[in-house]
Amino acid sequence: MLVDLAQSDREELDAQSLLRISQQLNSTLDTDLLLDSLIVGALQLVGAESGCSGLYTPEGMVCRRYFQSGTVLPLEYCWPPGHGLPGWLIEHKVPYLTNDALSDTQIVHELCEQFGVWSALSTPILGAGDEVLGFSKFTTKKTGRALPGPIGTNCWPFRIRPQSPCRMLSPT
Repeated sequence: MLVDLAQSDREELDAQSLLRISQQLNSTLDTDLLLDSLIVGALQLVGAESGCSGLYTPEGMVCRRYFQSGTVLPLEYCWPPGHGLPGWLIEHKVPYLTNDALSDTQIVHELCEQFGVWSALSTPILGAGDEVLGFSKFTTKKTGRALPGPIGTNCWPFRIRPQSPCRMLSPT
């Protein structure tokens, strides 16, 4: 019974977090503010310490900022298709998880060392037609704490739903 209550409480917190993120996304048309709101809210949702988000461009996935333990750090980086976790998302359109970043062959090791990344979860932001619009990436530092796996309720692509005039964020 205690496990059921704990699971129910977690699901309620997740639903409240999703609602709060959706409300923030509907409060502005500024793309940078939208991405910032998405990553800050989602960091809490998945229990990560840091992360970034960015948009898909013809050159690849582009990021401007990295959020680390409440601090915003500059990160001007472009992952071309196939390069790093965001570049992998362009080709596969499904989340990518690694809980051993320095041994993972897909992740960019220089960025792991720069930001002290131990585990990473990268998720695509998909449009209504499953086109890749951008990405979000969540990380933990070298504390040995793993991020949720693909089977967990907190690991899903973000999908922008066009059913109403406002933007909605929902798990697929």
